[in-house]
Amino acid sequence: MIEVYHFITPLSDKSYQAAQRLQAQVAGAHAEVVVRTIPVHNLQVTKDIARELAMLGISRSLCAEISYQMALDFKAAQLQGNKLAQAFMLALQARILGAKAYTAELVQAAVQAVGLDYPTFLEERETADLMRAFQADQHLAREMQITTLPATVVYDTASDGPAVRYDEFSNEPVLIDSILQG
Repeated sequence: MIEVYHFITPLSDKSYQAAQRLQAQVAGAHAEVVVRTIPVHNLQVTKDIARELAMLGISRSLCAEISYQMALDFKAAQLQGNKLAQAFMLALQARILGAKAYTAELVQAAVQAVGLDYPTFLEERETADLMRAFQADQHLAREMQITTLPATVVYDTASDGPAVRYDEFSNEPVLIDSILQG
């Protein structure tokens, strides 16, 4: 089995494109692949995204607020299933990257588009477990020394070989089947 840790910036078009490429590779893999998406939210991420979105007139504080809420919303969705949460993040990114506001209607549309239960999603948004899960993800990113996003760490659990890390995954494809052969 292959385990993939995919570290993203929720507001980044590069992260969105990388997630789409990763999803296609997982679909075509000749092995069982488990993907764990980890939205990273920290000061450096906020600076990078603010720089990327400055031309749209979005301030750094608004970037930080939206990125943080998207990460929390992803964690709330994840409580209904990892694959649904990944589909939710893609649907959310597709919507927010074309909008200038993170609204309840935008979130509800993404929730409904992927088949999440909206009342459950709203309940999960308010739990203390959600914040603990979010903090655990941030700790994992620091522990794996993830500094460039999007990034992907790939493990072959059937092998004693080291994990392979791909920084700037949007520019460098992860070839899951080659990891199995390597």
